[in-house]
Amino acid sequence: MNKALRLLYALFLTCLLRLLELYLRTKIVRVRNLVLYMYPKVFPPIKNISTELLLKILDSYLKQGIEMCDMGTGSGVLAIYAAKKGAKVIAVDISDESIRATSINAKLNNVQLRIIKSDLFKNLAGKKFDLIVFNPPYFPFNMKDALGIAMCSGKKYSTIIRFISQLPKHLKKDGKALITLSTLLDIDYILSVARRIGLRVEEVAKAPGSPGEEIIAYALYCPSHLKSS
Repeated sequence: MNKALRLLYALFLTCLLRLLELYLRTKIVRVRNLVLYMYPKVFPPIKNISTELLLKILDSYLKQGIEMCDMGTGSGVLAIYAAKKGAKVIAVDISDESIRATSINAKLNNVQLRIIKSDLFKNLAGKKFDLIVFNPPYFPFNMKDALGIAMCSGKKYSTIIRFISQLPKHLKKDGKALITLSTLLDIDYILSVARRIGLRVEEVAKAPGSPGEEIIAYALYCPSHLKSS
């Protein structure tokens, strides 16, 4: 699929996600035995391959007491799932709607989370984690509403690139980050940025997405982790 077709397809998918959010708005849904209230203008966690892929692989990385950051938490589904498994979780999002949704859903599932409104790591200065999970906004468009920001990373994937660039300062010595990427993106460009700043990249899982698309989960970590393993 050439670049123009990828962009058109991505725009089509954003429209479908908006329709899904409208359909689910204010409903209660269940994901992996979690009860989630679908707060308006928050990215829906169901019918979402990247969310399911991260839920599938998280168990391999979670340990009792591990310090985890769920970046771009949305409905809070990944943060709540990890907290249920015994992780100490900070859930982060730039959206007021997502902050409220995560607070509601944490209470519905009887888990304790620290919930912080932040543009990526801006309000996490000096904080380091054993595990950082990011199900990022994929599409290379600029949208200003809450749901649009949850779906779109800006031109040249600026949100994803900023996350990767800031990542080394927030990983513990043996820390890892998990990030999902779609083959509708320029994955080679994104991962080249990670490698250029010294991060190691490991493909850990993948799943079929929309027609003609794959969702791939990568682990990113610093060379010190490789030396210690």
